Amino acid sequence: MKDKIKYMKMNKGEFVQSYTMRISHLRDQLQRVGETVLDKGLVIVSLRGIPSICETFITSIIKNNTLSSFNDIVGNLTQEESRMISR
Repeated sequence: MKDKIKYMKMNKGEFVQSYTMRISHLRDQLQRVGETVLDKGLVIVSLRGIPSICETFITSIIKNNTLSSFNDIVGNLTQEESRMISR
């Protein structure tokens, strides 16, 4: 299960909310069996699984060192998704 979260990718046509909910669900499952899941790990997993169309956005997050928390990243990704949809 730990490998599953490590290699999680956003599916084609999937929205950020659904993708991050899948990550949260796996985190919860891992925690139920006694595994420690660090927030920083969730941030890295979520960014790694985002499609390359968001590469510039992800690069700016990393360069600005704004990898604060999983919840913050979810908010940032959701805003970016909304911006991209409205184009």
